[in-house]
Amino acid sequence: MPSLKAPDKETEARWHHSGVRHRLLEGLWLEDLERAIVQEVGENRAEHWGTPDLTKNVARSVVYQLSITYDRDPIVMHEDPEAVELMESILDEAGVWSLATRMQRLTIGMRECAFYVRTVKGKLVAQVVSSDVLWAEADPATPDEPHTVHWYRLRPHWDPEVEGDVWTRDVWSIKGGVGVFRIEAGWDGNLMDVTGAYVDGGQMVGDEYPIIADGMPALPWVLYHAERTGCLWDAFEGIELFEGALKVALFWTFWGHILKDASHPQRYAINAMLLATTADEHGNFIETDPSTLLMLRAATPGATPAVGQWQPGGDPLELGEAIRAYSADLAVDFGISPSDIQRSGGDARSGYAIFLTREGVRSAQRRMEPQFRRGDRRLLSVVAAVWNADDETEGTLPVVGWDIAYRGLPLSIEERRALMEESEAQIAAGIMSKVDLYALMNSVTDDQAREQLRKRAADFREFP
Repeated sequence: MPSLKAPDKETEARWHHSGVRHRLLEGLWLEDLERAIVQEVGENRAEHWGTPDLTKNVARSVVYQLSITYDRDPIVMHEDPEAVELMESILDEAGVWSLATRMQRLTIGMRECAFYVRTVKGKLVAQVVSSDVLWAEADPATPDEPHTVHWYRLRPHWDPEVEGDVWTRDVWSIKGGVGVFRIEAGWDGNLMDVTGAYVDGGQMVGDEYPIIADGMPALPWVLYHAERTGCLWDAFEGIELFEGALKVALFWTFWGHILKDASHPQRYAINAMLLATTADEHGNFIETDPSTLLMLRAATPGATPAVGQWQPGGDPLELGEAIRAYSADLAVDFGISPSDIQRSGGDARSGYAIFLTREGVRSAQRRMEPQFRRGDRRLLSVVAAVWNADDETEGTLPVVGWDIAYRGLPLSIEERRALMEESEAQIAAGIMSKVDLYALMNSVTDDQAREQLRKRAADFREFP
């Protein structure tokens, strides 16, 4: 199967690094860790260390703890209530908010990720596409919003007589106000348009382009950014966490080697030889264990053999503590405040397993919300445009005017109690209203809080 080839050196470097992050986030990083171990200690020592330890993934742990914006479905808002109801039913049937949890993890971890939406038989289909298979172009006036997206993907070969899959790329473009869709292959010096092999009618250009919003062509793509930088890609920001995650896994692999192979004393003998040994490509050896009894014979007849032992080759407890402390620093390097990190087993600086405090997670969520809100507003408009473009769909959606609100991380019992105590005096002084308090405690908008409080007031009148 042909390999994926980037269009330029910059994209090749971005894809390579983003691919490592992608595999770390989705559990496919065994080969990356094996390469890291061999590069660090060589093939011979790596073989003696045994199976690489994949049980500790600092990058995945930190990213997953930060990705909580879509744990509860966001609140879709528009001035047209019927449009909101239709939009919510479309998103729910397509599972968009469930997919958004994965989109957020990849966005935070890889710095960019995309949603691709289309309709199939009158139903919305949404797909999360990672940045390591995307190449895009943008106008200088809007440098972080693409006008052209190239999606590299595997398809069955366009020639039915050729078996196997081949890399192709879908090209979506609205550059200069002209919509274009085509599928290309053989871009390695021999670019071919193979759209007709996969799509009836071939490529779609101009009036044949299917997605129109307010009289202009629109992309069925939404590119999400972890941070607005004025660039399409920011793939290397936070590299410390992911390079460090491989280092930590390397260290834990070494820790396992110490635990099973070098945590017991090493015995030796002078003027004595083993009665039996085993040979392999590395030479003669004998498998030892703390319970092993070694059979020896005198190397020089008549001379007295001497037997002794050295101390263990390593202390697993001390080594484990050092690795945990190293891991904790990685989270701080990723932009998390030390005060937002807690560790099981004592003081926050003691170097145990990393967990983010609930307030730390909320703080990170507040920082990220503007970027995800920007992307989600765009997503709602794109969904509306794609939905309206399909004659098989039911109903029409407004393309503009959409907004969204996030419910946030629910308050714990202790946090609710503290908030109530703090708010009582503010409500009595007229600084805070019950609407403000309800919205804070339940992570809803003020209008939703008023609606719920009115229902409760009616219930109290009917059931005093």
